[in-house]
Amino acid sequence: LVNSFGIIGVPFDSTTSYHSGSRLGPIVVREASFGFEKFNTVFNKDLTTNFYDFGDVNVVPGNCERTCEIIEDTINEILDLNVRPIIIGGEHSASIGAIRALTDRYPKLTVIHLDAHRDLAFTFIGEKYSHATVMRRAHERGVDLVQIGIRSSSSREEEFVKSTYNIQTFKSGELADRKSVV
Repeated sequence: LVNSFGIIGVPFDSTTSYHSGSRLGPIVVREASFGFEKFNTVFNKDLTTNFYDFGDVNVVPGNCERTCEIIEDTINEILDLNVRPIIIGGEHSASIGAIRALTDRYPKLTVIHLDAHRDLAFTFIGEKYSHATVMRRAHERGVDLVQIGIRSSSSREEEFVKSTYNIQTFKSGELADRKSVV
């Protein structure tokens, strides 16, 4: 399955603290994808990659940790097929399941995190697995982090970033001045 990608939906938003609804993301993205053309006018090239839709994982509403374990198992099964996974969420707390599977195979993994918030809290509202803690869990796996678009965080998260060597940040205000980076 050379040059193949596998799409996995993760309809999960149980730790969302603002508005729920991101669990509908997989279905909405799939509906929108029916309008994609195979020719890219920017690169003047046909898309020859194989995409397989493996459906949605069976999430456990209200249980982020268990949902992440299911995602990790699913990603491992797809990687065993020599297919590169693409996850469509849902909230990004579920990313840790994929990150765990990937770091087991690729110990020098870099995670590019596009968000307004750092998501580096050790716990959030008493929960270790949450949308606000997902990058801390990733960092604990030894990944390098590149955080793009950060505009707010807690003072504890900022202290944590200063205490590490492998978190690179591009804050939202800096992006307008660094168009060549983006």
